Amino acid sequence: MSNLPCVLTIAGSDSGGGAGIQADLKTFAVHKTFGVSVITAVTSQNTKGVKSIQGIKKEIVADQIDMVCEDFDIKAFKTGMLYSMDIIDVVSMKIKEHRLKNFCLDPVIFAGSGDRLLLEEAVELLIKSLFPEALIVTPNRWEAESFSKMKINSIKDAERSAKIIHEMGPKYVVIKGGHFGEKAIDVVYNGKDFAHFETERIGKNMKYHGAGCVFSASIVANLAKGIPPLKAIERAKKFTEEAIRNSFKIGNGSIQVNPLWIIK
Repeated sequence: MSNLPCVLTIAGSDSGGGAGIQADLKTFAVHKTFGVSVITAVTSQNTKGVKSIQGIKKEIVADQIDMVCEDFDIKAFKTGMLYSMDIIDVVSMKIKEHRLKNFCLDPVIFAGSGDRLLLEEAVELLIKSLFPEALIVTPNRWEAESFSKMKINSIKDAERSAKIIHEMGPKYVVIKGGHFGEKAIDVVYNGKDFAHFETERIGKNMKYHGAGCVFSASIVANLAKGIPPLKAIERAKKFTEEAIRNSFKIGNGSIQVNPLWIIK
């Protein structure tokens, strides 16, 4: 038997390869974990934007989760793009049914291009059904503003937002600092204490694709290895910083974050 920890991503497919399932599986692999996947939606996209989206039937999503969980010992898992209320419902049900643990919820609402990846009517259900199940949630500035119903322009704002989101159920809230402040400071709140993880802002005016997916996937891989949540978040922050630093221009739009940077 392999001693690689098994990790699961429940997310959408990015035909451009820079985010979603594709980014998650690359990140899992370089962390020396074995990645399995459940596809919730197929997107037709590239570095310039999203052309079309097809959500997967809830029965197929359920079957994917069942087949993965009956054969693999899932040590940790994440969700990314969930797209619709039907998919959120079935994912919530299957998390409980299979008693999945070490859940990192990346609450994807929009793609970096601005295209909507979670239907507007599904946002409240995401909060109600999945936030209480999550060990860690990782909203960016725009997502955190949507959930907490407040503007975030500073670290103090991010702390206030994190407190509001924590009351929705997750044990750890990470407000990612990629879209506010002079430095990229992630604000982490566990219901008692705050932690700030700081890196230099790389390419301040550049548009990167896939950083959020890589970050949450790195957290999951670290959790699967038995690393405590706060340390898993800190390690993922450093890993993602290097993935951004080693990003590259391969299409005609956004720059692709590179989770394979560690492979020389």
